[in-house]
Amino acid sequence: KQLCLQVINAARVLSVRPQSKVAQENMDVFQDAWIMSVRLLIESVDDCVKIDDFLAVSERHIHRDVESCLENIQARNPEMVCSKAMTICGRSDRVCQVVSAEIAAHPRHSEYVDRVMKAVVTFRDHIVPDFNRRVPDVEENLPHKPPSQFNGFCESARQVYEGVKAVRKAVVLTRDQDG
Repeated sequence: KQLCLQVINAARVLSVRPQSKVAQENMDVFQDAWIMSVRLLIESVDDCVKIDDFLAVSERHIHRDVESCLENIQARNPEMVCSKAMTICGRSDRVCQVVSAEIAAHPRHSEYVDRVMKAVVTFRDHIVPDFNRRVPDVEENLPHKPPSQFNGFCESARQVYEGVKAVRKAVVLTRDQDG
């Protein structure tokens, strides 16, 4: 709590004195401390949460975010579509990071490792970038075109959900099969 207040106060001082080198340096120090604290928290949570649980929760969150994107396409709200799309991409990146780290720690190379990494690579290098490439079109054209013109984006969003589900299944199912 104390660090949070220090970051806020440093930001306030910098906003009042934006040209001050001392205020900027102060902000940088507290910002770095905040970032390190968040990283430590993430690492601690990662150590406590089983990957199966993390993936199940991430899958549910991405499903909700995809549904929200689709609802906002129908509501013709490009700002919310883009906001949810950024959230989906962030969650997707985190899924890939966590699964890749888990697999890197796996004691041996196996068919399990190959299948999981194939699912991650497909998700990370093909599905998510395809979705991400479609976002600017929605942002620029949703106000001018009917929602039916964005079926490609909607399908790509659904593929993100299917992709994270495939990663989770690869982690859980193939591990159980390989023993």
